[in-house]
Amino acid sequence: MKASCRSIAVLAAALSLGIAGCSSDEGTDNGAEASGGDLCTHLEDISTFEMNSQTSAQIDPADWPGMQAVLQEYGDGLSEHYDPAITAADPDIAADLTTVRDASAQVTNLVTEASTFEEYQQKTEATIDVDSFTAARDASARIDTYAQSNCEFAKQMQEQQQQQPQQPQLEEVPAQPGG
Repeated sequence: MKASCRSIAVLAAALSLGIAGCSSDEGTDNGAEASGGDLCTHLEDISTFEMNSQTSAQIDPADWPGMQAVLQEYGDGLSEHYDPAITAADPDIAADLTTVRDASAQVTNLVTEASTFEEYQQKTEATIDVDSFTAARDASARIDTYAQSNCEFAKQMQEQQQQQPQQPQLEEVPAQPGG
């Protein structure tokens, strides 16, 4: 069973790490945090990278060259941002970070092979299956749980989010009849 095209486009745009929503504009002064140490610094870097990528990915798919450039830049940055965290993490979190990085890379690597957004969607749908998508999403949730339990930047953002009204999550919108 294959994942839907819309879900795959969202995966490539920003595999929606839970930590993507945990980026802090304030940064942490202490660098190594109480129980997470260097890993929290790396997770905060990933969070910032993912948030910036999500913002950039809000390009109209009709502008395929623009979207292609954003997705290529995202794919090119995966190792730079994920590999230091993978090295610093314990084996379980390292495995989850690797799963997320590899799933994102798998999809973004196809961006140069497609001449249109529709072709890109078809290639991604044929490449990544529901199990891989689910594994990456679940790994992302575990990373988020770790960050919220161990990293000050994530705790602060979680507190801020609880004090503000929730923004709607990206969802697939059904096609409108007659349009």
